[in-house]
Amino acid sequence: MIKEESMLKKYLIGILSIVMVIYHLINTQYLIFPSDLSKILHLGFALMITFLSTDRGKNKSLISGILIICSIIVTLYYIYFYESLITRIGIPELSDIVIAIILIVVVLEATRRSFGLVLPLFCLFWIVYVFVGHLLPGRLSVPYFSTSHIITKMALDFSGIYGEILGISLNYIFLFIIFGSLMKITGTVKFFEQIGRLTAGKLRGGTAISSISTSALFGMLTGSASSNVVLTGSFTIPAMKKAGFTPEQAASVEASASTLGQVIPPVMGAAAFLMANFLRVPYASICWMAILPAFLTCVSMAFYVQLRAMKNNIAPFIEKVDYFQLLNYSYLFMGPLLVLIVLLAKGFSPNFSIFWTIVLLFFLCLIRKETRPPFKLWIEAIVEGAITGSGIANMCALTGVVVAIIIMSGLGIKLPSAVESISGGSATIILILTLFVTLLLGCGMPTTAAYMLVALIIAPALTKAGIPEIEAHFFVFYYACFSLITPPVAPAVVTASALAKSRFFKTGIEAVKLSSAAFILPFFMLRLPILFLKHENLIQGIIEILFLIIFLLIIQIVGIGYFLVRLSLIERLTFALSGLLIGIYLYSRSILIQSGLIGFAIVILLTILQLKKRKRLLKMNSFE
Repeated sequence: MIKEESMLKKYLIGILSIVMVIYHLINTQYLIFPSDLSKILHLGFALMITFLSTDRGKNKSLISGILIICSIIVTLYYIYFYESLITRIGIPELSDIVIAIILIVVVLEATRRSFGLVLPLFCLFWIVYVFVGHLLPGRLSVPYFSTSHIITKMALDFSGIYGEILGISLNYIFLFIIFGSLMKITGTVKFFEQIGRLTAGKLRGGTAISSISTSALFGMLTGSASSNVVLTGSFTIPAMKKAGFTPEQAASVEASASTLGQVIPPVMGAAAFLMANFLRVPYASICWMAILPAFLTCVSMAFYVQLRAMKNNIAPFIEKVDYFQLLNYSYLFMGPLLVLIVLLAKGFSPNFSIFWTIVLLFFLCLIRKETRPPFKLWIEAIVEGAITGSGIANMCALTGVVVAIIIMSGLGIKLPSAVESISGGSATIILILTLFVTLLLGCGMPTTAAYMLVALIIAPALTKAGIPEIEAHFFVFYYACFSLITPPVAPAVVTASALAKSRFFKTGIEAVKLSSAAFILPFFMLRLPILFLKHENLIQGIIEILFLIIFLLIIQIVGIGYFLVRLSLIERLTFALSGLLIGIYLYSRSILIQSGLIGFAIVILLTILQLKKRKRLLKMNSFE
């Protein structure tokens, strides 16, 4: 009996997932329903799939059954009374309010099941706040609103749960997640493995550099750090441990590289689509601006693992590149990626672009038997993508409630003013405050939610302090993404630690050190236009990038205490001084170019001393 129920549930999830994906694919080419009705259906599918896929245990089955029935009733009610609801906005009937309350409850529970308690509790705080806020003194006070008005804004007038944020999940995020899921079954992992070997060459840190390349490239397609850790970490972590990296180092490389995938264009993470929507710029523009920061972050990680491998005396990477396999699977990655880039560059919408990318991927898979997944794998990939996409849809719906409350209560204006007041109008203090708030929210929330809430509350204060809007949002975006590897929560590190059997906290510290560029670059994004491939002066921009690469290398040298040979304390401090001088030049730009030149001269001198020291050590070893 239990087995029959489980099979029935599995079939239901499969059918719902397939129907949901087909509907979204058709919707990119032909508008079946108006936007609001499509959002209702999108969330309806998401709620049912979430409750079915998280239904475990006898008692939970009954609760899940009730929640599924509630989700169906709510969805049908909104569809059937859609036109009536629009005409009576502001004067809802009792049935409208009851249905809206049920909707809020099921979305809270669906989000809890998808992402845990933090985001639902955060949302409940705002709901309670808007009801009692008029009783609070001073700046904390909000106007009094009737219950019907609050419920209307949260769930009835298509500005809360069914608002613009859910529209981003519908129109941008869902099919990109499906694309990433389908990519997993095509054999492209083999292509990424060979790319990793190709980039690693014969370096001591080659195994880890290969892992960074593989995990980052695949993470670029999936846009999800934790799931990517599971997929690529299953073979990269054992390879790194076998090469001589400690479990903590291997886990930190996998967690950091998978997180890096969220900032690598053209797919990136779901938060990137939100950023394009907030800024009202084409998604292709976001991808263009993300290229150089992602590349520099990757280079910095490569510096770290190479220096770490040299310090640990790890043998050079010796696995050969299988060029036949590289060529055999390259078209599965390069073809869809090229189509996606071209369509986005030509100004087509992300949804339209990803439709044709998925279609191309499907037909390319059929060309050869080796790349032709069995029907069962296609279904499993669709179900996995639909479950992940449903979780994000639930989260977007719930954060829509928070957005509606912030706008309705006037806190969208008050909060940035309060931040400005606390900081005394200092952009630097606001930036530091933004950094900590984003990392704190990211500890317990998905990247998308952390980015969205900080972008709504604090980004306007950054703009008011004179920081351009795009730079302000990228600043928040980077910290929201890399909050996935910052303790005490660090979900990407948790997953990687479990695979590597490493100590969690030590792995988290190692991951932060490894990803130091991701925590430093956002500050330079505000000062160096070349980082977004905007060049006021091309020569100056190239010089700044070269200095920035040296600066990132110095950060890793100081952190590890090794360059060509081990550093003495004096050498380490001197390297730190040179990094400080170069950092001052980069942050102030041409004003203190002398600082950069002095820092560079110190680096040259230290390199000469390290070379001499290395030569002496080699002579001593050969003599022995």
